[in-house]
Amino acid sequence: MFENLKVVNLTQHPITVENDEGKWVFKPSGTEARVGIKLKEIKPGFYKQSFTEVENLPEPAENTIYIVSAMVLSGLKGRSDVYAPATSIGKRNEKGFIDSVPGLVQY
Repeated sequence: MFENLKVVNLTQHPITVENDEGKWVFKPSGTEARVGIKLKEIKPGFYKQSFTEVENLPEPAENTIYIVSAMVLSGLKGRSDVYAPATSIGKRNEKGFIDSVPGLVQY
């Protein structure tokens, strides 16, 4: 699944991908991609949210994919080398935390 790919984890947590093909653990790279958020109050207590620029996302590189958070991915358009963990179908532990995901997603 990840053969011949360099996978760079730009989140602050290890990402475990586990499926029928195997199990891979991607440790944080030490750089965290972030997206800015802009809020505009539309009426008291209600806001419209929009995303600003994504920070700390390297330029595309050959045979390299980047793992970012779902929020960062939501603010990003047009990068086919950027993915987020498929947490909506992840495997959860007894405390409800995600232990692994079966793959990665794009929007």
